[in-house]
Amino acid sequence: MPALTLRRHQRLRGTTTLDALFSAKDSSDDIGKTLAYPLRAVWRQCHDTKADIAFMINIPKRRLRHGVDRVQMRRRIREAMRLSMPRPDNRTDERHIQLAIIYVADRVLPYTRVLGAVKRILAALPPLPVSPEAAAEDGDK
Repeated sequence: MPALTLRRHQRLRGTTTLDALFSAKDSSDDIGKTLAYPLRAVWRQCHDTKADIAFMINIPKRRLRHGVDRVQMRRRIREAMRLSMPRPDNRTDERHIQLAIIYVADRVLPYTRVLGAVKRILAALPPLPVSPEAAAEDGDK
């Protein structure tokens, strides 16, 4: 059983990377966005990330005024991502997803709501390709 941990390379960082994510044209096939209340997600498929899904979490100060509330929601979202993130084996190509998660609710919501929203966002992401051998093994199970 693989460890359910978040690694450093799964953290989306760097101004160039974030600018490319938010300034890309919506008409491109590599760009997507979805709203799963209380979260909004923007993603981009790219080739320059080590992780299958590299993500960042943004809790605007305009939405949650108190720092402790922002930290609490950030931790809830990070935990939901850690437990829900797909873990494909034997990738065939180098296509990766850069994901930005933005909190849009104006109050602190329970973990179950956040977990449901994260699962809906991950379901909306484009599928990551898997090698034919791994797909055959999954079909045999």
